[in-house]
Amino acid sequence: MTKSFFRPSLLASLILMPWIASAVAANLDAEDVPLPAWSPVPFVRPADFAAYMQSRHAWPRDRLDALFADYRPNAQVIRLMEPAPQGFKRSWQSYRKRFIDPKRIAAGLAFWSENQSALERASKRFGVPAYVIVGIIGVESIYGRNTGNFQVLDALATLSFDYPRRGAFFARELEHFLLWTQEQGLDPKALRGSFAGAIGLPQFMPGSIRRHAVDFDGDGSIDLAGSSADAIGSVASFLKRHGWRSPSAQKIRIQLRMLPDAANEEALAKLLEAGWQPRLERREIERAGLGFPKDASPKKRPAVDQQWAVYELPNADAPSTWIAADHNFWVITRYNQSPFYAMAVLELGESVRDERRRQTAKPGGAKPGG
Repeated sequence: MTKSFFRPSLLASLILMPWIASAVAANLDAEDVPLPAWSPVPFVRPADFAAYMQSRHAWPRDRLDALFADYRPNAQVIRLMEPAPQGFKRSWQSYRKRFIDPKRIAAGLAFWSENQSALERASKRFGVPAYVIVGIIGVESIYGRNTGNFQVLDALATLSFDYPRRGAFFARELEHFLLWTQEQGLDPKALRGSFAGAIGLPQFMPGSIRRHAVDFDGDGSIDLAGSSADAIGSVASFLKRHGWRSPSAQKIRIQLRMLPDAANEEALAKLLEAGWQPRLERREIERAGLGFPKDASPKKRPAVDQQWAVYELPNADAPSTWIAADHNFWVITRYNQSPFYAMAVLELGESVRDERRRQTAKPGGAKPGG
């Protein structure tokens, strides 16, 4: 926190609660947050869920009973889902180091080179820059190197029946998962993913696979674990369907500086209370005591003044990082509802892009794409 100006309890309530509430893996869409109409409370037993699948989707009861016959809650899944212990101090700088490192950047360079054609097609079709797609897949799974080794059925069942905090959400994902495996002719017990049930290179939850994934390699099926092209197209599809706007002159996010003797605690709190969707003008932000860098304005002034959302990224006991972010930054937080996550995606993608440009600028280097 910036100790000179703020009461920690105020900022903790405004900043940390949304992150804790969305500490699941990827794709906790806004439309996924409300409790399903069919389940005002989580299912407490596999038999209840089986009865629901039988009545709503006409699944044979003997098949459902066989799927859940050996169900036991997975203690490791529950442990990994638990929020950080009380007193834990979040730090953007510490989080950043986990994702912006030479090994991950090198893996991103290789992924970009191997999939340049698919990245260019996705950028052209959906309007999402290649570096953003590369950043997401790199943060999610290190380009397919770490897609998770939990049985997806087991993880989703555990979180549906034995994790009341998010039981309704995960029961909905379990429903999507079984329907998806039926549609694709897959064995539900054979699929592996994250402890939260996310699947493949982009770590899509089953509901996001059914809503947003695309067959981008043209083979007639969607394979997010085995097809880099399908993963690339599906990430771009997800962002486009959540409102991605083709890049304009302004930056997606800008780091702000605290103006000496100008910060106003009440005004800063109101900036945060304005929420994550951009609705603040630059002069409002500056009146609160946050300064933009001199080169922040686009060379060509937009027809309508750019609007921003303001985020404070805590750095444990060090001063916070403050940013102003545009609409597309908010879209990235639809993929994973965390400003830390969106920042890591952008910084990793930009690092890979910039290193790619440096390497291709050398004599004999290939022309960069994206």
